[in-house]
Amino acid sequence: MPQPTVQHAVDVVVIRVVVTVHIHRHLIHLLKLVAAAEQLVVENHAGLSQIHLFYILLLKYNLLHLSEKQVEVRAAQQPDLRDVFLCHAWGDRKEAAKELHDLLEAAGVKVWFSEKDLGLGVPMMRAIDKGLANSRIGLVLVTPAMLERLPKESVADKELSTLLAGNQLIPIVHNTSYEALRNVSPMLASRTGLDTSEDSMKVVAEKIAELVQI
Repeated sequence: MPQPTVQHAVDVVVIRVVVTVHIHRHLIHLLKLVAAAEQLVVENHAGLSQIHLFYILLLKYNLLHLSEKQVEVRAAQQPDLRDVFLCHAWGDRKEAAKELHDLLEAAGVKVWFSEKDLGLGVPMMRAIDKGLANSRIGLVLVTPAMLERLPKESVADKELSTLLAGNQLIPIVHNTSYEALRNVSPMLASRTGLDTSEDSMKVVAEKIAELVQI
């Protein structure tokens, strides 16, 4: 069987690029094809016309430009997705909640955390709604401060109501007990969770990191 010539290889690349660019798909594959054609030119450009060289350079430029535009569009459309939304009492934001947040981030988990994600001048409830909508899993740090806040009309109570409606919600009991939680929120206590009296906060963060990787 005769070996394909360099010109034949470039003709194939040109045909595949023209067809595929029309539907704006498989850009990575197309760029690889163009790179392969360029390599053929480097290794053996005998018999290759100037028009084919021009096509290779023009197609590469257009594909790279199209790729950059699609990346920009995707970045604009893609929401700021997080692995977990950390619900906590206001009084825990500087201590237990921050400790858990830092350990989760160190373990590679993307966390929505009020102390980091509520910017100055940003409507608080709108930002929280966005964080809840764009998070895969809800974490509720159950502390004495949280148990005190839940019966009241607080932000934490609104967050919890939304999280309870979702599929994955994990209570993390810290410096209190499931029994105390059950007295305040039987629905939250019914969810399988973690307890820092059994595992350290670091181990809790590691278990959450393993979960989000599934």
